[in-house]
Order: sequence, then C-alpha cells, then structure tokens
Amino acid sequence: MQRIQRIEVTVAYPFLLRCYHDYAQRVLGEEDFGKILHLVENFVIRRSVCNLPSGVLNKLFATVYREAQSNSPREFVDDVFRTLQGKGYPNDEEFKEALTTTNFYSRLEGRERTKLILESLESSYQHKEQVDFEGLSIEHIMPQTIKNGSWWQRHLGEDWETVHELHLHTLGNLTLTAYNSELSNKSFPEKQQELANSHLELNRYFASISEWRSEQIKQRAERLADIALMKVWPYFGDKNQLVSRRNPHEVTGTKPSRLMIKHQEVVVKTWREVLGQTLNFLANEEAPELFEKLAVEYPKFISKSANTLRRSTALTNGYQVEVNHSADHIYRFCQQAMEHFGYSKEDWRVDYQ
Repeated sequence: MQRIQRIEVTVAYPFLLRCYHDYAQRVLGEEDFGKILHLVENFVIRRSVCNLPSGVLNKLFATVYREAQSNSPREFVDDVFRTLQGKGYPNDEEFKEALTTTNFYSRLEGRERTKLILESLESSYQHKEQVDFEGLSIEHIMPQTIKNGSWWQRHLGEDWETVHELHLHTLGNLTLTAYNSELSNKSFPEKQQELANSHLELNRYFASISEWRSEQIKQRAERLADIALMKVWPYFGDKNQLVSRRNPHEVTGTKPSRLMIKHQEVVVKTWREVLGQTLNFLANEEAPELFEKLAVEYPKFISKSANTLRRSTALTNGYQVEVNHSADHIYRFCQQAMEHFGYSKEDWRVDYQ
C-alpha cells in the first residue's frame, strides 16, 4: 500500500477501499488482497512507463469492482486479472521498449516513480538483509553536465553530445547511491571504484565494466528491463496473446516504409523523413514553449540557427533540424520528443524492413 501511495495512483483508491473493506470483513483473504495490490501496482507501473494517458484510469477503476463481482474470492481475483488485462495493459515487448528508451529523470513528477523502479530492481536480488533505501538518491553514471575538454568528452568520442542527450536520463544510465555529491562529474574509472564496493547489486554490476559509452548504457538497460519483466512486474495476462515484434534497437540498417503519428499515416522512405515528419507534427502543435524547451534539451538535433548544425533542414516553425544522424539516434530521439509533448508510445510508430 505504501508503494501504491508513492506512485500516486489516487484514481484507484475507491476500488482499493472496496477491496480493503472485503479484506477487513474477511471476505477476501490476506493473500488474495495482496495479489490485488500487486496487480494494481503492476498495471499502473507498466502504463506509466509506457506513458499511456492517465486520464482514462478514473473511469477504468470505477468499473473494475463491479465487472469483477463473482461468487467466490478466488473467482473475484481472477476476474480482476482478466478485467485489467483488457483495459490497455502493455505487453512485455511494449513495456521492455519503454524501459530501455524512455526519459526517466528529466520530469520532476516522474522521479519518485523512477526511484521506486530502481529500488524494486535492487530488491529483486532478494538480499538476506533488507536494504535501507531511505538515504539513497538517483545517480547518473554518465553525468548530467559534461564540459568541453573533460574526461567524459574524450571518452564518449566525436558524437559525445548526441550520446549525452539521448542516453543521459535512460534507465541504463541510472543507479542508486548515498554518495551522489561525492561522485558528481567524476570520470567513469573513479565512479567505478566507488560503485564496485557498494553493497547494492545495481552498483556491483560496474565492477566488470571497462568503459561507459552508448553501447554499455543500452546493454545495462536491456539487463534491467529483463529483470523488471521476469521478477518485478511480470505480465499477468494470457501470454499466448503476445505478438512478436522486432527488437526496437535493431533499426540500424533498416528502411522505414510507414510512419503513424496520432492516427495519421505518412509514407516515408528514409529515417531522415521520419525525423522531419515527426518534428513538423510537433512544430504544428501550437505549443511553442514546449518546442523551445525541446530544442534546449536536444541542441544537437534542433536549433534556431543552421550555423550550429552540421547538415540541417528547416521545419515549419522556423527551427532547423540536424539530419546527419544514425537510424538508431533518430528512432530514440523521436520517441523522446513525442514523450516530451505528452504523447504515449502508442501515438508514434514506424514500420520498417
């Protein structure tokens, strides 16, 4: 119940209060009530990570109790499972893609959720002694600020700014530590020495890592996502309904054919067209303050001046977009840009071969 409070799923409280009443009246056993609590957390975390709209949850949870009414407590719990599965519950592949590409930190309102996710991943290692998470905070392995001429600039290479913009706030680059201020902007070898001696399994991971670039960040994100899927928030529905799709990180060397943005279908032939069409869609959203903030957060992609970019083309709102990016970078950036404007993962999709 404390975990549900932390993810601020207040719209589910009326439903949970009814279930708690049944538990207090011994209609529901402790195990069954616990399953319902875990189910609600699972459902909300998956939708939240996938950035699915929260506005529909109010009406959704208002009907779950009524729709799940059965003759026995066991049937009631099973009915809750089936009811929520049919209410926009992300499958494993949708959840994993979001876990590995979503911006988890830039928005203040999402940081408590992010800390809970990291705590849950750490707890999945089933320590014999309970970990005290109270004094821990979120740490970026690749730091939030990188200066010209710094160790991190040299380490990340020629595209260091692009790598920094796209991977900084992703799950693979985040961990928990009590030494946030001490680690700060230190080099990876310096951070590695501190983290490898940590009592957290999330940090002991770094003991065998020799470098920290985009590939290593993506690999750790994949590893953490697999733990989340298998141990923390496993899919509770009928897995026979899952549809196999291409791994989202395999876009390099592919050719896009169709772009779907908020029920609009656009024929595309190149990833540059995907980038241009996506940003022009956002440029026409009549939210200039959001677009300006997007440009500030991703200066290697968007600028008011073509002189600051290598190879650019103009957008409909007068901004310039850098087109000299890899397919993987374009794919990730477009996802994060759509999320920046409040769109969900289901509002943007590319078909490619």
